[in-house]
Amino acid sequence: MAQKLVNKILFGVLVILIAILAYKIINPISNNISSPVVTTMEEAIAPEDEKEKVQDIVKEYLMNNPEVIIESIEQLQKRKMQEMEATVKNYIEQKKPEIENSTTFPVLGNAEGNIIIVSFYDYNCSYCKKGDSYINQVLEANNDVKVILRPFPILGENSMYAAKIALAVHKLAPDKFKIIHQGLMHMKPITAEAIEGLISSNEIDWISLQTEIHKPEIQSLIDKNFEMAGNLRIQGAPAYIINGTLFPGLVDFTQLQSSIAEIRSKLPQK
Repeated sequence: MAQKLVNKILFGVLVILIAILAYKIINPISNNISSPVVTTMEEAIAPEDEKEKVQDIVKEYLMNNPEVIIESIEQLQKRKMQEMEATVKNYIEQKKPEIENSTTFPVLGNAEGNIIIVSFYDYNCSYCKKGDSYINQVLEANNDVKVILRPFPILGENSMYAAKIALAVHKLAPDKFKIIHQGLMHMKPITAEAIEGLISSNEIDWISLQTEIHKPEIQSLIDKNFEMAGNLRIQGAPAYIINGTLFPGLVDFTQLQSSIAEIRSKLPQK
């Protein structure tokens, strides 16, 4: 929606500029100092017949040079993208300690690892499930990677319910979080009945868990993730931040390994 508005504004500005140019061609302003100065809006408006001439010139120019509009829109889009990337980068730099906060969110891998992957995910998302398998491969192949899990339940009530269950398990039975996390990632479809079965089979107190998920602290954690995702311009799941660089969308094992190797090469050697 925003992009359409930008395009309309750009088109309008371009038409106005061309109209001004055409009007000047039709009505050259005298350099004579004694020429009267236009002081009213009525005086600034061209007569109706001259307006038609301007419109014809604008129409002909646009018909003969459509690439001007396309190039202008492309340049505007490029500039807006660069501005957005700069804004996101600045936000990550300012909020790095908060983004990489591992005291309230679950952690996989090496808790002291100096390569940090922050994962925004939804248990109901098929791409997130693929992403989880790639993350598991990364953890098997690297002993210096720390993964911080930030549930980002954007796909409805079952996604929200699963996210709350996972965070509650992390709080009440942290030693069983990983198996519950993997169980939810492999669950198709996500249902309340299937989640209860997963919890019961791992001998976690269901009553205590139900009490926990309704506490405002659990909702607050998820709200923080939504707020952070908004500031990061994340529009879907999965998304990753790897040592301060945002990777929106699914990143496969090869890409993850390549990024990790590049980061590792820049870290101080012990």
